[in-house]
Amino acid sequence: MARTRGAGRKKGTGQKRRKTEADAAAAKDEERERKFNEQLDALRVEEQKLASKRAKVQGQLADFREEYNEKLLCKLPVELWEKICSSLESNNLFAFALSCRFFRKRQKDLVTKDHKKKLRTEAYGYRSQLVSWRLYGSPRFGQQPKLSASYLEFVMEGALAELGTKHSRDRDYRRDRITLNVMNLCARDGHLDLLKALAAGRDNPRLPGGLAAFASEGGHLGTLKWLRQEGCTLTSEVCTRAALAGHLHVIYWARRTVKPKCPWDSMTVANAAYAGHLEILKFLRSRRPRCPWDKASARAAAEGGHLQCLIWMRSQSPPCPWDEDKVCEYAAHGGNLNVIQWARRQVPPCPWDEETCAVAADLGHLHILKWVRAQDPPCPWDEETCAGAAELGNFEMLRWLRSQDPPCPWSERTCAAAARGGQLEILQWMRSQDPPCPWDWRTYSMAHDFNTGAVYTAHASRSKEELKKAGDTLLEWLEQAGAPQPTHEDFLEAEEAELQEQMQMEMYNFYL
Repeated sequence: MARTRGAGRKKGTGQKRRKTEADAAAAKDEERERKFNEQLDALRVEEQKLASKRAKVQGQLADFREEYNEKLLCKLPVELWEKICSSLESNNLFAFALSCRFFRKRQKDLVTKDHKKKLRTEAYGYRSQLVSWRLYGSPRFGQQPKLSASYLEFVMEGALAELGTKHSRDRDYRRDRITLNVMNLCARDGHLDLLKALAAGRDNPRLPGGLAAFASEGGHLGTLKWLRQEGCTLTSEVCTRAALAGHLHVIYWARRTVKPKCPWDSMTVANAAYAGHLEILKFLRSRRPRCPWDKASARAAAEGGHLQCLIWMRSQSPPCPWDEDKVCEYAAHGGNLNVIQWARRQVPPCPWDEETCAVAADLGHLHILKWVRAQDPPCPWDEETCAGAAELGNFEMLRWLRSQDPPCPWSERTCAAAARGGQLEILQWMRSQDPPCPWDWRTYSMAHDFNTGAVYTAHASRSKEELKKAGDTLLEWLEQAGAPQPTHEDFLEAEEAELQEQMQMEMYNFYL
């Protein structure tokens, strides 16, 4: 009995001791937590002070950078900035003014009030036009700049605001088209969160297949996988655009992971060849079944100037088909002398003709003209070569062409081409030669078309006002110089010739 009572007392004492220890530990924890919270509060206060100081310093740094940039930019005279601003269209001037405070000041100082008013009214039209241009612009015509998600939201806001006062009948359709345009850009530039938000806000839950093509162009595999999960159809454009942009990992995923396989076609090979992606070319042709190729594939390699791709394609068994008679012309189009030299070293040499020189002149490739004419025998040419140089306004090329022995021929088409391009100085020079370059009614007709904006010109950097002024000056000079003016019979004859040419082209396409 005594042992039992002693054991009970020991047990009770142990419980009290453990409870006391637990209470002491809890008190220590509370004290530690209290001190920690005090330190945390102090750190938060310090963080707020540092954030305030950081914001102040960042503001000062931004002001310093603006002042430093302004000092650098102010080195250019005011007259030059005035010239720069005056050469911009209203919509381009809008983006120019948004770039920095200095450009905004220049826009305010150098643009008239009427111009600024027009700028404000056209701003939203510019944004919607930009979206449309970005949608349909081809990567073959230059590297596409990446647009930020915030800028895309800004663009979309402006484009939708434009619908508030216009297009009341089909507003819903236009709103959906604007949304789709921005979604395409989001897919291309990898803005998946914004893409999801825009897709969720559409009335039509179906995602168009074009989104996957744009995502492949940007190489955004994560976006492609999400689109695939949402039921977006993968077309041959996925592989085609990925090949052009050099995204082998996208093609590999589309052909090895996706079931059924994403389709591809000969344009996939052509795009890879045009961009010079030899590794992708080898991958495309090593699969079973192989990605098909055709004559357009070899043409793309020649125009792109990627000789290694062309050599590899022609070395395969069987070799890639090509238009042997057109290789030199295609290479001249791209300004690729190395491809022309290789083509002429073949046995037998790839043939060339007047089109080779004409195409080189059309695109300003004087180095190609000099080489092909220095060969024995030289590449043939005709009056179309001078016409191309005249329309382009390339004085150096035109003088060289006429300085050869014998000189490159010219004709009435040469003066007409110069008038079509609005090249008054070229026309004056050609007519001042002995003997002068001949002309006919087509010179005046082309000058009239240039003045009215009915033809495309190479003066993309000049404003409409400048082009109109240049056209007026051109017509005035032609009238003073006694240029032949078209008659009703001339127009009828031209229409008949155009109709016959169109019929011949249709017959040619029919027999193809």
